[in-house]
Amino acid sequence: MPSISVQDLGDGRYKVRWRELLPGDTGLPERGADGRIKRRARSLVVHGKASRDEAVARIRRALLDEGEFHPATAAPAPTPPANLELAALEWLDWKKTRCKPSSVVSYASHMKAFFEIARQLEAIPAQAPVAATVLSRGLVIQCVRHWQGLGRSESWVYSAARSVVDLWRWASDDPDRFYGIPLPPRDAKAVLPRGPVYVAPPAPTIAEIDACLRHLPPEAEESRRIGVTMRFTGLRVSQVLALGLADVDTQAATVVVRTGRTRREEALARTIPISPHLAADMARWFEHRDAIGPAFPLWGRTNSSQTAASRSQAFRAAWSSATQAGEARRAVWDPPNRKLARPQHGFRAAFQAFMRSKGVGDEVTDALVGHAGRSVRERHYAGPESLWGRMVEAVALIQPVDWVGPKHRAGGKVVELVGPR
Repeated sequence: MPSISVQDLGDGRYKVRWRELLPGDTGLPERGADGRIKRRARSLVVHGKASRDEAVARIRRALLDEGEFHPATAAPAPTPPANLELAALEWLDWKKTRCKPSSVVSYASHMKAFFEIARQLEAIPAQAPVAATVLSRGLVIQCVRHWQGLGRSESWVYSAARSVVDLWRWASDDPDRFYGIPLPPRDAKAVLPRGPVYVAPPAPTIAEIDACLRHLPPEAEESRRIGVTMRFTGLRVSQVLALGLADVDTQAATVVVRTGRTRREEALARTIPISPHLAADMARWFEHRDAIGPAFPLWGRTNSSQTAASRSQAFRAAWSSATQAGEARRAVWDPPNRKLARPQHGFRAAFQAFMRSKGVGDEVTDALVGHAGRSVRERHYAGPESLWGRMVEAVALIQPVDWVGPKHRAGGKVVELVGPR
């Protein structure tokens, strides 16, 4: 049986080694002075596991039949490098099975920016494919510098570079399918820029939240209701928008939260108590509504024409107005260390800060807002059921919305800035 060995050279390359008979002038195997048949060592480098297995089989068959492997049979057709853009499309399809749609949109944006810069740096024509062989540490580092030069935010540059490295690692795990992919760096830090550093902004007070609500325009009735719900529950705006009328029980003063940022939070479909003040408001809001459909249809998922940016404009304008009136600090809704303001997330921050100021335990606040437990015991053995009484007591501490606000004297008369809603 012929002796054949295979050496892995890395980057999807394999070296096949074997020894074969050395033919003499007469066509018979050449023999040495001692009469022993001479053999010679030969090798062949192939790319990909499939080419490796095929070469081993052909060499073994040739050695058994003829005693040697002819070079004419050994020259396999060269395999062109994979199209990196097609690999990126498959990677995005794979991401769709693991990530939320919004994350996939971000990954697609990163890929578009990367290929635009890669074509410029590598002088690749618009109609020509981007070969997988262009991937290198230097290319990623050049892309990072280019994005930084364009004034992209620190977080965006880091996320985009991270997406490129993720694609690189994913494709390199299947070199047979994506031929020509170089080995990715073992340590991603070798090509990634410094990650963004965020300083926690101050949380709004309940008084500042009420100021924002007061400055919402009178015609923004649904915006005001959504803001009130966030104020009393600490839920994210996406969770409030996902509430259905069937999820709200004003008699029991509870709501069912069916969405979240993680699959774990969505799977919980947790029930939380709400303040008696919010329960009374919701009973009035939904008094003449059927018990089906979304609780907030104008903002909810049934109104897909409104983007997230347009939905936040009302709160952004209200916060700005409250800040100009001296009733709220800008840093609580538009932190100076962040490129994008977070006018709706301030409600969630205020809820948690209020709970801490009242001495409510962290485990109770976590159960109300949907944070994972901070210990094994809290995650597995101290669920919302065991904390229900304390959760009810905690939400009862929240005072009603101050719809009157500060009063100013004008010509001896007391003038209310904004009336009750």
